Amino acid sequence: MTKLLVSIRDASEALTAVAEGVDLIDIKEPRNGSLGAASETDVTEVIEAVAGRVPLSMACGELKHVGSEQRHWSSGHAEAIRFAKLGLARCGTREDWPKRWQAAMAEWPERVSPVAVVYADWQTCGAPAPEDVVQVAGRLGCRAVLVDTFDKSAGNLLVHLSMDELTTLGLQVRERGLLYVLAGSLEVE
Repeated sequence: MTKLLVSIRDASEALTAVAEGVDLIDIKEPRNGSLGAASETDVTEVIEAVAGRVPLSMACGELKHVGSEQRHWSSGHAEAIRFAKLGLARCGTREDWPKRWQAAMAEWPERVSPVAVVYADWQTCGAPAPEDVVQVAGRLGCRAVLVDTFDKSAGNLLVHLSMDELTTLGLQVRERGLLYVLAGSLEVE
């Protein structure tokens, strides 16, 4: 079943998304990067505005910044956020990226389901290959795999991956029993 996720950055945008009937709201701050974490204040205000009417997910930045920019979960955030994601840009050449990724996700509240991020432009942003991310995601207990773009100025998802590649990747994701999520400046067409 296809559902609509909308990324928002503040409570005002969240209320608009709820009014339009979205299925899931993703909190992020694009000025902080593709998976830029929103401020603690903005996250709290979105949680209060949405008031449980729509499930929430949250961007937590990039793995390479864990330790310096790792989101600190408050108890209110842990209760309200259903999914969280952490990007893997600049981790593709690091042999220890799966262990570092697992350690970072282990710091998240138990109720929060991790979402693996496959960057369609993985080669230019130095992320692990899509197939590698999917394989590790299944082992680490991720609930979903998000295919997105790292560099929003370099074209949408379909500039980087063909429909055949997305279909093959989707089969790999579903074989592991994970949700398959597509993003990256997609339009209705």
